[in-house]
Amino acid sequence: VSRFSRTFRKQPQCLMVRWFRVVIVGRPNVGKSSLFNRLVGRKQSIVYDKPGVTRDRIEGVANLGGHSFDITDTAGLDDGVDLQGMDGRSIKKGPHIAASGIGRWPSHLLKKALEQTTHSIHHSDLVLFLVDCRTGLTPLDFQFAKWVNTQGRPALLVANKSEGLVSALDPVDVLRMGLGQPLYISAAHNEGMTDLLAHIAPLMPPTPPPPPSSA
Repeated sequence: VSRFSRTFRKQPQCLMVRWFRVVIVGRPNVGKSSLFNRLVGRKQSIVYDKPGVTRDRIEGVANLGGHSFDITDTAGLDDGVDLQGMDGRSIKKGPHIAASGIGRWPSHLLKKALEQTTHSIHHSDLVLFLVDCRTGLTPLDFQFAKWVNTQGRPALLVANKSEGLVSALDPVDVLRMGLGQPLYISAAHNEGMTDLLAHIAPLMPPTPPPPPSSA
């Protein structure tokens, strides 16, 4: 098994076509692993208050409000490698953005992490783009929101760490992200999960009926 893809659930062949897939993306240290662990109901993904801890793509099964779906936690997106749009052209522009922690990784790991994140997005039904409500939106958030918007997948802007929220994200900055209005949650404190389900559930396919009895 690749160190960049640890899978905790093997899907039954009969469910693979219908199974709904959600991927969590965002810059390092916005709480992606905390949300992943909250959704799967146990600690499968490493949680540590330091950027760049999750280097692998980690997959599991989320259980939320009676609904189940595949969930993938990805490595924190960083500007250590150029990003590409669907047309294959690089969209990285301007001066180098301040390192967010992953800059310490060898370049081949950065490239592999980005490839895994891209693969996860292309095989997903919904992208949860996480940002940190405490720090607000950063240049990395804007850079990678622009990239996610080129990937052709539905995306939901999720503002994590919003417990005890004093002020919301700046509306002008939110508009610049191009991902719609944010959903405010706190994965660590289990806040906003009902609202998150309310956004995800309508996108999921109906549960197939049970097979007819052979009796």
